[in-house]
Amino acid sequence: MCYNIYIARFKRNSGQSGQKETKRRRRKAMKNMFKILVVVMVLVFVIPATAAKGGQPNSDNGKGKQGQGGGTVTLPSHYVRVVYFYPNDYRPDRRYIKAVDPFVQDIQSWYKEKLGKTFYAKSVEVIKGQKPASDYGPPEMNWVNVYAELGIDCNSNTNVTTLVFLARTLQHANGRTCSPIGTWYNSVYNGDVTVSEANFDAEIMGTCPGVPSEDYWWRCNMAAQRGGIAHELGHAFSLAHPEGCEVNPGYSWCDATVMWAWWFWPDVGFLDISDTPYAPEASTLLASPWFQ
Repeated sequence: MCYNIYIARFKRNSGQSGQKETKRRRRKAMKNMFKILVVVMVLVFVIPATAAKGGQPNSDNGKGKQGQGGGTVTLPSHYVRVVYFYPNDYRPDRRYIKAVDPFVQDIQSWYKEKLGKTFYAKSVEVIKGQKPASDYGPPEMNWVNVYAELGIDCNSNTNVTTLVFLARTLQHANGRTCSPIGTWYNSVYNGDVTVSEANFDAEIMGTCPGVPSEDYWWRCNMAAQRGGIAHELGHAFSLAHPEGCEVNPGYSWCDATVMWAWWFWPDVGFLDISDTPYAPEASTLLASPWFQ
């Protein structure tokens, strides 16, 4: 439209000065059109590609974390990798992604208060899955398929424990340790945890959401949500449920540890019992290379 206007004006202007003015305006119009084209290309191609690869704010992408003085803080030898994972047919709510780092920091601070040491956690990585939610298998297999896509197993990156927050279209699972079966309280093995983004419902939505059963009451309790993740991380760090609590939860030691009564968080801690019941929780964590 602009080009046709300029041509019409050119025909009406027979003077040399008019021709120069017309050419100047045409060049200016073309420059503006080029700028608009560049902006459109960035919005359409560059930004979506960056989002699909991760690299969102609060992610250090494995290169270390930026220090306050402008330098790069070197990662410790053992650390917790934090991931927000969503299938390619789900559009994540950015409020939930922003909630991950402060949530993990609360749990880090609690471990520090109880033990005098805590684990190092990287800033959250946002990763888009390669498939729709339906292709990640039935609920009991979701975390296995997600871990396979993320390249997580017990035979590689053994210095990394992984905490994965799953989009609500994927079923959450639990915490596991890579230590051999029957060898709990072994601080040298890594592990992993998968949890649902529904952990943030109460604080983000501001109301208690409808829940499918009594088993999900903790979604309405912000303290219990943190306690649940602290509990699952304990499993990833090779802590078991304390002996006897599954049979008789009335034992005095059961309500004293997050490895059983996580719903009492933050007013629980860790046991350190070397005889009956056998639960050397604190000493295992203090000897762990993940705690500094």
